[in-house]
Amino acid sequence: MLYKALNSDLKSQVDHHCGWTTGPWVGGEWLDIETEVWTDTLGHTLKTKHSGFFCSDDILWAMSPEFTRYIAEVEVDGTSVVLDKTQYWSKMRVVSIKAWPASNAALVLDWCENRANDYWESHFPSEATLYNARRYQGQHAQMVAIMEPLWHSLFLNGETISGLHRNKYHHPLKEEYSQSLEWTIRLAYITSLALNGDIVPYGGNLAWMAEFVRPGAWEIVRGFTADHWSTLPEV
Repeated sequence: MLYKALNSDLKSQVDHHCGWTTGPWVGGEWLDIETEVWTDTLGHTLKTKHSGFFCSDDILWAMSPEFTRYIAEVEVDGTSVVLDKTQYWSKMRVVSIKAWPASNAALVLDWCENRANDYWESHFPSEATLYNARRYQGQHAQMVAIMEPLWHSLFLNGETISGLHRNKYHHPLKEEYSQSLEWTIRLAYITSLALNGDIVPYGGNLAWMAEFVRPGAWEIVRGFTADHWSTLPEV
């Protein structure tokens, strides 16, 4: 199955960056760029210049570059460039479209965090025990209250850290903490904020944080996500 993520107006940000301002996408209608799909030779990443309609056989990867609010199943034809999980095609049509609200994006984050939870739990068992209890009880505001000071505590001059990002030159980690620990704490903090409705998460690309410390996490979350998508009603 091939997936295509769409934003709130049923358009594709990736297609636009490739030079094709299309949409809103409508089920059953073929779109054709009427030219050969091409790619440059800079590498096999989404930052490489491409031409064509974007999709992926990996539902998480399909969401990675988009402000996802819908996920569509698509059919393709014509010429193509396939680079691992990234695919660009000259012809594409939507088979089905399903809404992907912020609650679903938060659910994916929760699945990701569960894969990596034991990594940071081994460093902060008391906080992790409370965090997991509050998650089980659906007390998301309390999850945020646990994670915010823990996130700040990782850094020198942590009291000046705002939000989820830091400048590694101005706010270095304390020497006893690793980059991997920062990522798992960051993922838990983002998850708590998303579940509490404090941020609007996009896509599924944060699974890479869990994958880094727990190889195989991406595939597990990918399976959960695809299964969940399959149960949703069509728009």
